[in-house]
This record gives sequence, structure tokens and C-alpha cells, in this order.
Amino acid sequence: MSNRTVPLELVPQGLVVDHHEIGTARIVIHAHGASATSVCPTCGLASSSLHSHYERSLGDFPAHGRRLGIRLAARRFRCRNAACDRQVFTERFAPDLIQAHARRTSRLEVVLHAIGLALGGRPGERLAARLSMPVCADTLLRLLRRLAPSTPSDVRVVGIDDFACLLYTSPSPRDRQKS
Repeated sequence: MSNRTVPLELVPQGLVVDHHEIGTARIVIHAHGASATSVCPTCGLASSSLHSHYERSLGDFPAHGRRLGIRLAARRFRCRNAACDRQVFTERFAPDLIQAHARRTSRLEVVLHAIGLALGGRPGERLAARLSMPVCADTLLRLLRRLAPSTPSDVRVVGIDDFACLLYTSPSPRDRQKS
């Protein structure tokens, strides 16, 4: 544990730092949400009635060649709307900070998405590890699929590879045996 302060640039907006640990290979920031209230995702009513809390572990940008982890104390609130089906809900953070159920900050996901688009699975995995953002190849590909545009854009020109075209138009060995 270090008594040095954490620069504010390391901490995403909307979080308050409780304490931090600086090691040789990793920096861990313990934080909680800055807001005293949270909005119920079902009915939209704001609540300040605290039910409980739990800790989330998040990955974030590396700092000074070290992995940066955030231990986020996420709070559960009681919904005070009697007509609401949800009795207890977890505080939501800004989508540009952390998505619900995410294990990485949104800003780290943007960088990993760019690495995945540029390099793909295994090469992207190797580059991310060198940049102190370890992620497996399957996770990079899953991230690409999840963040892919949902509606196809208007296609104006389609190019067909001649070799691929020959492969699909020639009969397979099974088809040749049947005839």
C-alpha cells in the first residue's frame, strides 16, 4: 500500500476514490459512485434508500506500464414505488463509464474494440498483452460481434473473389460420387 495520491486522470469521472494500492505490476483503485441516489431501471423513480452493497472488479486503461484495476463498491437500493415490481436494484453508472454487468470500463472496451478491428483475435491478444491490457482472443472476437452495427448499411458494390467463386460452384466430392 502506498501513501501517494492517485492522479485524477486515472479515475473515471463519476467515481470517488476511497483508497489505492500501488504495486510493481498493478495499480488497484478502490472507489464508489459519486451520487447519493440512483434511479430504478424499471419505474424510473430515484431512491436514496440503501439496501446493501457489493464489490465489482473492473479493468481499466494501464498506467505507467502497470495494469489498472478498479474495485468498485456498487450499492443496491430499495425501490420505494409500491407499484413497481422491482424491490431492490443496483445503482447504474453512466453508460460512457461502465455498462451494466461489465468487467471493463467503457473506455477500455473502445480501445480493445479498435485493436480487435485492426488485428483480429490472436494478434490482437498479443498486442493487448504488450500494452498491459490482457484479454483473450475469444473475448476480442466476442466484443467485435457485440459492438457490430445492428442494421446493415446500403451496399453499393459487391466484390466476389474468383477463387472462392470456383470453390462454391464446383461440385463437392460427395456430389460427384452420387452422380
